[in-house]
Amino acid sequence: MQSPVIPRHVLRFTQLLGRFMSQRKLSSQPVKLQNDKIGSRLSEKYMIVGLGHDKLSLTRHSVGLQLLDCLADELKLQWKDDKETVAGHVAVSKLDDVSLILLKPQIPMMVNGTSVSKAARHFDVPPENVYLIHDDIGRRMGKIALKNGGSANGHSGVKSVLDALDSEKLTRLKIGIDRPAAKDQIGMYLQEEFSPEEQVILDLVMDLCLTTLCQHLKDKTGVDMNDLKPANKT
Repeated sequence: MQSPVIPRHVLRFTQLLGRFMSQRKLSSQPVKLQNDKIGSRLSEKYMIVGLGHDKLSLTRHSVGLQLLDCLADELKLQWKDDKETVAGHVAVSKLDDVSLILLKPQIPMMVNGTSVSKAARHFDVPPENVYLIHDDIGRRMGKIALKNGGSANGHSGVKSVLDALDSEKLTRLKIGIDRPAAKDQIGMYLQEEFSPEEQVILDLVMDLCLTTLCQHLKDKTGVDMNDLKPANKT
Protein backbone atom coordinates (compact mmCIF):
# COMPACT_ATOMS: atom_id res chain seq x y z
CA MET A 1 0.00 0.00 0.00
CA GLN A 2 1.36 3.40 -0.95
CA SER A 3 1.87 6.05 1.72
CA PRO A 4 -0.83 8.77 1.65
CA VAL A 5 0.09 12.09 0.08
CA ILE A 6 0.10 14.88 2.66
CA PRO A 7 -2.40 17.55 1.48
CA ARG A 8 -1.25 21.15 1.15
CA HIS A 9 -3.57 22.28 3.98
CA VAL A 10 -1.53 20.23 6.46
CA LEU A 11 1.71 21.86 5.33
CA ARG A 12 0.15 25.28 5.78
CA PHE A 13 -1.16 24.48 9.26
CA THR A 14 2.24 23.12 10.29
CA GLN A 15 3.89 26.38 9.24
CA LEU A 16 1.34 28.47 11.13
CA LEU A 17 1.64 26.30 14.22
CA GLY A 18 5.43 26.43 14.11
CA ARG A 19 5.32 30.20 13.85
CA PHE A 20 2.89 30.41 16.75
CA MET A 21 5.19 28.36 18.97
CA SER A 22 8.25 30.32 17.81
CA GLN A 23 6.61 33.61 18.81
CA ARG A 24 5.88 32.28 22.26
CA LYS A 25 9.55 31.39 22.62
CA LEU A 26 10.63 34.91 21.66
CA SER A 27 8.22 36.60 24.05
CA SER A 28 8.56 34.42 27.16
CA GLN A 29 11.18 33.31 29.68
CA PRO A 30 12.18 29.64 29.20
CA VAL A 31 10.18 27.21 31.29
CA LYS A 32 11.02 23.52 31.61
CA LEU A 33 7.74 21.79 30.95
CA GLN A 34 9.12 18.43 32.06
CA ASN A 35 8.33 19.55 35.62
CA ASP A 36 4.72 18.50 36.19
CA LYS A 37 4.40 20.96 39.11
CA ILE A 38 4.84 24.10 37.01
CA GLY A 39 2.16 26.67 37.79
CA SER A 40 -0.57 27.16 35.20
CA ARG A 41 0.32 30.87 34.88
CA LEU A 42 3.86 29.94 33.78
CA SER A 43 2.86 27.51 31.06
CA GLU A 44 0.27 27.08 28.37
CA LYS A 45 -0.92 23.62 27.51
CA TYR A 46 -3.28 22.72 24.70
CA MET A 47 -4.64 19.33 23.72
CA ILE A 48 -6.07 18.50 20.30
CA VAL A 49 -8.22 15.38 20.29
CA GLY A 50 -9.32 13.56 17.16
CA LEU A 51 -12.45 11.45 17.58
CA GLY A 52 -12.96 8.26 15.63
CA HIS A 53 -12.52 4.50 15.62
CA ASP A 54 -8.92 3.43 16.13
CA LYS A 55 -9.34 0.35 13.91
CA LEU A 56 -11.30 2.21 11.21
CA SER A 57 -9.27 5.39 10.95
CA LEU A 58 -10.07 6.14 7.28
CA THR A 59 -13.85 6.16 7.63
CA ARG A 60 -16.17 9.16 7.69
CA HIS A 61 -16.66 8.76 11.43
CA SER A 62 -12.89 9.05 11.96
CA VAL A 63 -12.17 12.30 10.14
CA GLY A 64 -10.69 13.72 13.34
CA LEU A 65 -8.11 10.94 13.49
CA GLN A 66 -7.12 11.55 9.88
CA LEU A 67 -6.31 15.17 10.61
CA LEU A 68 -4.19 14.33 13.65
CA ASP A 69 -2.17 11.70 11.78
CA CYS A 70 -1.21 14.19 9.06
CA LEU A 71 -0.37 16.85 11.63
CA ALA A 72 1.87 14.50 13.64
CA ASP A 73 3.72 13.45 10.47
CA GLU A 74 4.45 17.02 9.47
CA LEU A 75 5.58 17.97 12.98
CA LYS A 76 7.80 14.87 12.96
CA LEU A 77 6.17 13.61 16.14
CA GLN A 78 6.13 9.96 17.08
CA TRP A 79 2.93 8.44 18.39
CA LYS A 80 3.29 6.71 21.74
CA ASP A 81 0.94 3.84 22.49
CA ASP A 82 -0.04 4.65 26.08
CA LYS A 83 -2.94 2.39 26.96
CA GLU A 84 -2.15 2.34 30.66
CA THR A 85 -1.97 6.09 31.30
CA VAL A 86 -4.38 7.64 28.78
CA ALA A 87 -5.94 4.70 26.89
CA GLY A 88 -4.79 6.14 23.60
CA HIS A 89 -2.03 7.22 21.22
CA VAL A 90 -0.22 10.38 22.31
CA ALA A 91 2.21 12.74 20.58
CA VAL A 92 3.67 15.74 22.39
CA SER A 93 5.49 18.85 21.17
CA LYS A 94 7.11 21.15 23.73
CA LEU A 95 8.76 24.53 23.32
CA ASP A 96 9.50 26.75 26.31
CA ASP A 97 6.13 27.72 27.84
CA VAL A 98 3.96 26.01 25.22
CA SER A 99 3.00 22.35 25.25
CA LEU A 100 0.88 20.81 22.51
CA ILE A 101 -0.58 17.36 23.07
CA LEU A 102 -2.20 15.32 20.30
CA LEU A 103 -4.48 12.50 21.42
CA LYS A 104 -6.14 9.63 19.56
CA PRO A 105 -8.30 7.54 21.93
CA GLN A 106 -7.98 3.78 21.47
CA ILE A 107 -11.27 2.85 23.06
CA PRO A 108 -14.75 2.70 21.47
CA MET A 109 -16.24 6.02 20.36
CA MET A 110 -19.12 5.95 22.83
CA VAL A 111 -16.74 5.76 25.83
CA ASN A 112 -13.69 7.64 24.54
CA GLY A 113 -14.25 10.38 27.07
CA THR A 114 -12.37 8.14 29.49
CA SER A 115 -9.24 8.53 27.38
CA VAL A 116 -9.66 12.30 27.06
CA SER A 117 -10.20 12.84 30.79
CA LYS A 118 -7.19 10.69 31.67
CA ALA A 119 -4.99 12.65 29.27
CA ALA A 120 -6.31 16.00 30.52
CA ARG A 121 -5.47 15.07 34.10
CA HIS A 122 -2.10 13.57 33.22
CA PHE A 123 -0.95 16.60 31.21
CA ASP A 124 -2.82 19.11 33.38
CA VAL A 125 -4.83 20.60 30.51
CA PRO A 126 -7.96 22.55 31.51
CA PRO A 127 -11.18 21.89 29.54
CA GLU A 128 -11.08 25.33 27.91
CA ASN A 129 -7.74 24.38 26.29
CA VAL A 130 -9.07 21.15 24.79
CA TYR A 131 -9.87 21.12 21.07
CA LEU A 132 -12.18 18.34 19.95
CA ILE A 133 -12.19 17.53 16.22
CA HIS A 134 -15.05 15.34 15.04
CA ASP A 135 -17.45 14.52 12.24
CA ASP A 136 -20.85 16.18 11.94
CA ILE A 137 -23.51 14.19 10.12
CA GLY A 138 -25.91 17.11 10.35
CA ARG A 139 -23.66 19.31 8.23
CA ARG A 140 -23.05 19.01 4.49
CA MET A 141 -19.71 18.01 2.98
CA GLY A 142 -17.67 21.16 2.57
CA LYS A 143 -19.15 22.84 5.67
CA ILE A 144 -17.44 23.27 9.05
CA ALA A 145 -18.21 24.95 12.35
CA LEU A 146 -16.06 26.01 15.29
CA LYS A 147 -18.09 25.95 18.48
CA ASN A 148 -17.20 26.98 22.01
CA GLY A 149 -19.23 25.03 24.54
CA GLY A 150 -22.65 23.55 23.97
CA SER A 151 -24.22 20.10 24.05
CA ALA A 152 -23.24 16.98 22.09
CA ASN A 153 -26.21 17.22 19.70
CA GLY A 154 -26.57 13.46 19.57
CA HIS A 155 -22.90 12.63 18.90
CA SER A 156 -22.06 9.74 21.25
CA GLY A 157 -18.32 10.41 21.21
CA VAL A 158 -18.74 14.09 22.04
CA LYS A 159 -21.22 13.27 24.81
CA SER A 160 -18.74 10.85 26.34
CA VAL A 161 -16.05 13.54 26.40
CA LEU A 162 -18.33 16.22 27.87
CA ASP A 163 -19.50 13.83 30.58
CA ALA A 164 -15.98 12.65 31.43
CA LEU A 165 -14.59 16.19 31.67
CA ASP A 166 -17.75 17.37 33.45
CA SER A 167 -17.55 20.50 31.34
CA GLU A 168 -18.81 22.01 28.11
CA LYS A 169 -16.06 24.64 27.95
CA LEU A 170 -13.96 22.85 25.36
CA THR A 171 -13.74 23.99 21.74
CA ARG A 172 -15.17 21.77 19.01
CA LEU A 173 -14.23 21.81 15.35
CA LYS A 174 -17.07 20.07 13.53
CA ILE A 175 -16.46 18.76 10.01
CA GLY A 176 -19.51 18.07 7.87
CA ILE A 177 -19.72 14.61 6.32
CA ASP A 178 -23.33 14.78 5.05
CA ARG A 179 -25.86 12.04 5.75
CA PRO A 180 -27.36 9.11 3.81
CA ALA A 181 -30.83 9.32 2.29
CA ALA A 182 -32.32 6.77 4.69
CA LYS A 183 -32.00 6.93 8.47
CA ASP A 184 -31.44 3.18 8.75
CA GLN A 185 -28.29 3.53 6.62
CA ILE A 186 -26.50 5.89 9.02
CA GLY A 187 -24.55 3.17 10.84
CA MET A 188 -23.11 1.70 7.66
CA TYR A 189 -22.55 5.16 6.18
CA LEU A 190 -20.36 6.24 9.10
CA GLN A 191 -18.19 3.13 8.76
CA GLU A 192 -17.52 3.66 5.05
CA GLU A 193 -14.47 5.45 3.66
CA PHE A 194 -14.88 8.71 1.76
CA SER A 195 -15.54 8.36 -1.95
CA PRO A 196 -12.95 9.88 -4.35
CA GLU A 197 -15.34 12.78 -5.01
CA GLU A 198 -15.84 13.37 -1.28
CA GLN A 199 -12.09 13.23 -0.65
CA VAL A 200 -11.54 16.12 -3.08
CA ILE A 201 -14.05 18.22 -1.14
CA LEU A 202 -12.54 17.16 2.18
CA ASP A 203 -9.02 18.15 1.12
CA LEU A 204 -10.26 21.61 0.19
CA VAL A 205 -12.31 22.24 3.32
CA MET A 206 -9.51 21.07 5.63
CA ASP A 207 -7.55 24.17 4.67
CA LEU A 208 -10.35 26.28 6.13
CA CYS A 209 -10.59 24.00 9.18
CA LEU A 210 -6.96 24.40 10.09
CA THR A 211 -6.82 28.13 9.37
CA THR A 212 -9.85 28.56 11.63
CA LEU A 213 -8.16 26.56 14.36
CA CYS A 214 -5.03 28.73 14.17
CA GLN A 215 -7.16 31.88 14.34
CA HIS A 216 -8.80 30.59 17.49
CA LEU A 217 -5.40 29.97 19.06
CA LYS A 218 -4.46 33.55 18.16
CA ASP A 219 -7.62 34.88 19.81
CA LYS A 220 -6.84 32.93 23.00
CA THR A 221 -3.20 34.02 23.23
CA GLY A 222 -3.17 37.50 21.66
CA VAL A 223 -0.51 36.45 19.14
CA ASP A 224 -0.97 37.97 15.66
CA MET A 225 -0.20 35.31 13.07
CA ASN A 226 0.78 37.97 10.50
CA ASP A 227 3.66 39.19 12.69
CA LEU A 228 5.22 35.81 13.41
CA LYS A 229 8.66 34.70 12.28
CA PRO A 230 9.36 31.19 10.91
CA ALA A 231 10.20 28.62 13.55
CA ASN A 232 13.76 27.32 13.69
CA LYS A 233 14.04 23.73 12.53
CA THR A 234 15.76 21.30 14.84
